[in-house]
Amino acid sequence: MSLHNPHTVRHRPDVGAADYLVALYLLLVAALEPTLWWTIPNYVFGAALVVLALRVAQTGLISEAVLRDPVVWMAAALVAWLYTCAFMSPHPTQARIATEYQAKVLLIGVVVLAGVSRVPRLKLWLAAFVLGAAGLAWGTVATTFEAGLLEGIRSTGLARQENALGQAMVSGLAAAVLLMPLVRRPARRLVVLQIAALLLTLLISGSRGAAISAITMLLTYVVLEQLPRLRRYSLRLAIAAMVGFVLLGIAGSILSNAPVVARLQAMLDSGLSSITGDARWEIYTHSWGLFLQNMTFGVGLGNYQFYNPAYVYTHTTFLELLVGGGIIAAFLYYLIVAVAFVRCCRAARRHKANVPYRVFFHAAAAVVVGIAVQGAFSLAFQSKHFTILLFLVAGAARASRSWGDMIPAEGSNHWHVTSASVEERIEPLSV
Repeated sequence: MSLHNPHTVRHRPDVGAADYLVALYLLLVAALEPTLWWTIPNYVFGAALVVLALRVAQTGLISEAVLRDPVVWMAAALVAWLYTCAFMSPHPTQARIATEYQAKVLLIGVVVLAGVSRVPRLKLWLAAFVLGAAGLAWGTVATTFEAGLLEGIRSTGLARQENALGQAMVSGLAAAVLLMPLVRRPARRLVVLQIAALLLTLLISGSRGAAISAITMLLTYVVLEQLPRLRRYSLRLAIAAMVGFVLLGIAGSILSNAPVVARLQAMLDSGLSSITGDARWEIYTHSWGLFLQNMTFGVGLGNYQFYNPAYVYTHTTFLELLVGGGIIAAFLYYLIVAVAFVRCCRAARRHKANVPYRVFFHAAAAVVVGIAVQGAFSLAFQSKHFTILLFLVAGAARASRSWGDMIPAEGSNHWHVTSASVEERIEPLSV
């Protein structure tokens, strides 16, 4: 079979109607998921699924790479195992409801993973996510700037809860950092402006877990991308350090009064007692003991509230999975995280001579680490924001083998993508 035969190679547009619907969903979920209007994006996602199903039914095409992707099968195995644990639990109804929600969250991740096989679609979806998170951030800054930064009062802003707001800002920051190397210089300036709003809102939220996750992402990126190339990045790092010192000098008193800074400072001042003396420590010790009593099947996802009525959940991904689905559930989820991280690191090495792609995948690896750290403070595995980002970078790393090269346009510093390889264009198979 000739690879150049027009009858054997089917060309499809990089972005179609379903992709724009998914982009709209990502915009809305980034903006509204932490708010009281969190149900609105679900209708858009339902419409996107219908359009995707019609496209598959009409063309008979589905990606072989997606069908064979271990991340997809691990997600399916996780859902199947959680259903098994639900039926074996003392409270099967609640566990089944929690598992159904988890299945929907993972379905969103799989749709995103399947769609990022092309760079234009990846950029569209990241831009939509950033725009949604930035909209929430600007709205929060406009309504709570004085109370949050000048008076140091922790605020929910437009969200329904402070930690939910902080986590939304971290996911928005992660998406913005991922988008930066893929867009042209004028667009980067706009992204930097959104990053400023996201950081201000993170400060206002007072979420320590979100702040620690953001710091971890930054440090991981520096270790992966900048330290091995210190000579190349020395000027940028020096400029960043000087700008940081100037900002601290100008607004140091305001920043030190910000809720998240004050809470982190109090945690550092208290040392170990800030952990063992916190109410969550009792949850951790109690949930660990509950896991030891039910190591294989757990007690069913979402059933922790029946064993500790004072708290609905364990406040950490690792313990929630151990308690709800035993050691197998925790293993499957963190296996997905590990595979995503390894893929991103390998993709960065594969594109080591292609600066935008290398930077993107080092940033993607840092995002995966940040999501894992966030899981120490919240149920990141049930978060649509973090699941979208986790599956997005996992899918992008898988698909990057067939991406075209990103090279500078003639006579400018702007980047553009060359035509993709034949391998990518014939990837869909008839089913």
